[in-house]
Amino acid sequence: MTSHETQPILSIRGLSKRYGDFEALSGIDLDVARGEFVALLGPSGCGKSTTLMAVAGFVEPDAGSIVLAGNDITALAPDKRHMGMVFQDYALFPHMSVLENVAFPLRMRKVSRREREEKALAALETVQLPRKSIYARPSELSGGQRQRVAVARALVFDPVMLLMDEPLAALDRRLRQHLQYELRHLQARIDTTVIYVTHDQEEALVLADRIVVMRNGQFEQVGKPRDIYDSPANAFVAGFLGESNSAPAHVVQRDSGAVRAVINGTEDPIEVPGDFAPAEGLFVVRPERLRVHAAGENSGASLRAQIIDIAFLGDRLRAELQLSDELAWTANIPIRDVMGTEHLLARGNEVRVSWAPADGRLLPDNRGT
Repeated sequence: MTSHETQPILSIRGLSKRYGDFEALSGIDLDVARGEFVALLGPSGCGKSTTLMAVAGFVEPDAGSIVLAGNDITALAPDKRHMGMVFQDYALFPHMSVLENVAFPLRMRKVSRREREEKALAALETVQLPRKSIYARPSELSGGQRQRVAVARALVFDPVMLLMDEPLAALDRRLRQHLQYELRHLQARIDTTVIYVTHDQEEALVLADRIVVMRNGQFEQVGKPRDIYDSPANAFVAGFLGESNSAPAHVVQRDSGAVRAVINGTEDPIEVPGDFAPAEGLFVVRPERLRVHAAGENSGASLRAQIIDIAFLGDRLRAELQLSDELAWTANIPIRDVMGTEHLLARGNEVRVSWAPADGRLLPDNRGT
């Protein structure tokens, strides 16, 4: 992300929307900096698309305001907001050529034929679509090419902001991963502001400068991808963004900043980061932060476990661990760390699973709320 102005390009304040008894948005606030890539991430029905459509002008909020570049656009028609939009199905006109599709927004703005063709060609060059494809129909293009055409059409009139509603969702995994990096490089090259809706956590991690994790019409956490991944605000965020292991826990000691908690009710108290640790909650640790040791080794923050399965995944071994009748964890062990411990990593072995104290978190358990 490039350096941005102090004044946000977009400010959302108190935005609310109801559909009958269903509260789609519940008084959300968000500032977006110029040139920033913000991903709205969450499960179906969380309010991310409603937020995007309210910014675009296709959904009228019940309360709140939307300010773009210092102007209140809350009641402004969509075609007056000067925003580019890329939909999940791309919404390309099947009877038009690629060039005609990209030039269409300029045609609606009464731009001369020569100028709109020049701008359309420039937009197609920006997204690196081959020249030989510009006179093809959308049905003759691959999924990745159609996605590029949709982006070019959204960029052709130099919008203030680009809004994208799950534009890669219909593509196969390999192509989707490839286009994620293409999109990120394109956004950095043209330095446009993007709000991007996705339910794919990997996509959000790859693309975004900041991620907004949403649930039930509210923001659970807003921050940089690494910050949210390493320091989730609660159990829902930890479980939704990335894979995590969890166990019930409660604090039994607080002393000069040190916090110790009983995890899963059966072990001696274990040190946990204490800045925001609740008295009762869910202890969470990522699978890649776990290490597996011999059962007789007690290495600080650790629990007893039994290996119930081992899978080879190329760059790592995935160990399924049974900690109690009701609790199973997963450990992802890099292949480089397996040397010398192969004898431990077999089904049925009793082991200890450990982690660095700073890698665990005791979080509010809000999964069911």
